[in-house]
Amino acid sequence: MRKRLSADERRVQILEGAMCVFAVKGFTEASNKEIATAAGLRSPGLIYHYFPSKLDILKAIIDRHAPPVQLLQRAEELNALSPREVLTELALSYQDFYTTPASVALMRILLGEALRQPEFVPEFAAHGPLRVLGFLSAYLAKQMEAGKMKVRDPDLAALSFMGVLFAHALSRILTGQSFGGDKAPDLVVAHAVDTFLMGMEPDEQ
Repeated sequence: MRKRLSADERRVQILEGAMCVFAVKGFTEASNKEIATAAGLRSPGLIYHYFPSKLDILKAIIDRHAPPVQLLQRAEELNALSPREVLTELALSYQDFYTTPASVALMRILLGEALRQPEFVPEFAAHGPLRVLGFLSAYLAKQMEAGKMKVRDPDLAALSFMGVLFAHALSRILTGQSFGGDKAPDLVVAHAVDTFLMGMEPDEQ
């Protein structure tokens, strides 16, 4: 007798099946029938009981396998931390992006789809990268208002910091190497954080 799966277990089953199909067919070309087959479901219609649309499946995969997005679940806690602590947490989450196999697979799926279907970019950007940038921008704005950081455009400041992290993660995923060679991850993180904070030190009164 087959074990009856819980709702959470069924959701994970569907997400894992979707990851396999997206990796081969891409998000746009993947069908619910193919996802159902990969997930071991008898009927594609069962997917709609758990996910209203294919885009909702992708969003759930991002929530499950994108470390920077997962970090946003602790937004309230992060807002109480110092700039060095918050930036370090974010930098470490991008390190996880290229050291966790499922996260690497997700990044490859998103990059591949963005190249094949540019109109797809806003679909996942709003749920992933832009949410992270929005959080960091709001956090930096508060630090600037409190006089703890130099007053600059918080959106551009957030983009500058996240851009370095994304470029490093992307280089590792695409080439297997970072710009700085095989430096220890902690050293890479510390350097990125130190460099950014030095440029954001408040002006002396």
